[in-house]
Amino acid sequence: MNERGVAVLMQAALEGREQVKGAYYSGDGGCAVGVLHQALFGHTRLNYCCPISPTVGKEYQMSHEEILAIIRANDVLGWDFLTIARKFETSPDAAFL
Repeated sequence: MNERGVAVLMQAALEGREQVKGAYYSGDGGCAVGVLHQALFGHTRLNYCCPISPTVGKEYQMSHEEILAIIRANDVLGWDFLTIARKFETSPDAAFL
């Protein structure tokens, strides 16, 4: 994940945004990938039935595998926005997952 993606997740954490699991969005909250999507497109029309926009990966320099690893870190491992930002900035291939 590039610096822009890291900054988006850090800002979400600093704002106290609710982090949800199992969905891209819920009310005012979002998962890590949902927050990245909203920062890029300005809306929350996305759910797990829809494919993740390739633009999200391109803009934040993430492969499809990395996006899936971020979803796993958010939903299964329970990492917060700051942890995801830190881990995926330093380990872009997320091979440790």
